[in-house]
Amino acid sequence: MSATPQMFSVPVDGGELNVAKWGDRGPVVYAAHGITANYLMWQPIADMLAGEVQIVAPDLRGRGDSGKLPGPYGMAAHVRDAIATLDAMHVDDAIVLGGSMGGYVAVLLAAEHPDRVRAVGLGDGGVALPVPDGIDPDEMLKVTLGPTMERLDMTFDSLDDYVAFWRKHPALADDWNGYIEAYVVYDHEATPDGKIKTKVSKDAIVADGRDLLTNKAVHGCIADIKAPVWLLRAPRGLLNQPQPLISDDMLALWRGDRLPQLEDEMLPDINHFTLFLTEPGAKAIAERIRACV
Repeated sequence: MSATPQMFSVPVDGGELNVAKWGDRGPVVYAAHGITANYLMWQPIADMLAGEVQIVAPDLRGRGDSGKLPGPYGMAAHVRDAIATLDAMHVDDAIVLGGSMGGYVAVLLAAEHPDRVRAVGLGDGGVALPVPDGIDPDEMLKVTLGPTMERLDMTFDSLDDYVAFWRKHPALADDWNGYIEAYVVYDHEATPDGKIKTKVSKDAIVADGRDLLTNKAVHGCIADIKAPVWLLRAPRGLLNQPQPLISDDMLALWRGDRLPQLEDEMLPDINHFTLFLTEPGAKAIAERIRACV
């Protein structure tokens, strides 16, 4: 049975940040989720590490029950929210864990606040995805996120219909489990006319996506990290296609003298979603966190 987190809110610019916390003893792990995700992305890892660490995971600004928080968005805004959360909890330093877009929050946090970060863990994120010359960032965002962007404008007649839509997702259909279903169900809200839609703010996704693709400070900050850094990669992408989100060529730019402490591992037989929401990926992340404690 999954552990139930303690839920609380943290005052941040524009309102209240919704935060989940699993555990009441051990080192703190601050976990930042992906671009259209929510705090339940971390439930499998929290269950595996129950009693060993305290996992603190917000719904990032514009997602989940933080979905109504206004902009400005961007990685710097998420870092400010992270510091506000650690301050509210009186936490001096934490292991910082970032999945997908959350990886870019993690590296910027570690670069700008080195005294607050004891180690950085990355899951398929944190390494720059710059826009090639001559390419429109908005077009690249559409290509990168694909049907994810389309889902933000969709409505459904019922929650069952929304869950059924997700069950057909090419990255999830073959690995559907209770964690995934809880993650999907939490993401929904009702529209004024009784339809079902995602809680995710499209404005937040577009703003954060542009920031990831065009902000040179976000691209380069990983080189300024002094703490230990590990990266777990999935060999398949957001739609289960056989290409990793972070390629060997991209990673090669950061190896050697630029980030000598980086530890990288490509995990077998998973994709960008199942890295977090199924047992093999979650187990690998949990083991890495244990090694940091």
